Amino acid sequence: MVRRCNHIGRLGEYVETLADAGLVGIALCNADSTVAPFGGRERLLGTNPLALSVPAGDGRPAVVVDWATSATAEGKLAIARARGEQAPPGAVLDASGAPTTDPEDFYAGGALLPFGAHKGYGLSVFVELVGGLLGGSGISSLPGFDESNGTVVIALDVAALVPLDGFRTQVEGFRDLLHGSAPARGSSGVLVPGEPEASARERAVADGVLLPAAIADGLAELAGGLGVAPPAELARPA
Repeated sequence: MVRRCNHIGRLGEYVETLADAGLVGIALCNADSTVAPFGGRERLLGTNPLALSVPAGDGRPAVVVDWATSATAEGKLAIARARGEQAPPGAVLDASGAPTTDPEDFYAGGALLPFGAHKGYGLSVFVELVGGLLGGSGISSLPGFDESNGTVVIALDVAALVPLDGFRTQVEGFRDLLHGSAPARGSSGVLVPGEPEASARERAVADGVLLPAAIADGLAELAGGLGVAPPAELARPA
């Protein structure tokens, strides 16, 4: 358990590190209430992310699943707002409980929705209870919540159960099977969880991270308020 954790960031980083060490990784945490329960409209749950990882073959990206149990992460909603884009359908309610695709409705008292209706809601409740109570932050919508990320990280030692090399071989065999499967109409093919993030990391290392203009302007304004020169790269927003 991780106690008094402020903003843990991307959980996938931690389970990927476990996978690189030959371990199966599981991590979850609760967060401040921004999500309505299935069938409701009040903010009673956090985005409550869950991340899972499996070690892969040498030189191949680990299999990493990392998502919020809400239909969209609040950070992605903030980026859509900064870019003047719409939220995906089925992700946000306005303050009256009506579905909306306008990110501003969330910030005006609306709520996020769980992904997959009752399925994401059930996972979110589990994360709220296990992360919040075992991680020591408390339930995000009950008195006593300390506004931290109640975090639980679990590592499973593959080699204690089955030979690790054989496990890795099977992982890669399954990866090859998925890659070789027939694509759906309009799809460029099947990827394994973790591969899109690995590709995005390579691009970011090579080309940098492009920021929406509103975020770059906000960072430059913050730097000016602190009396420091903003990075020159902030002059090149996306």
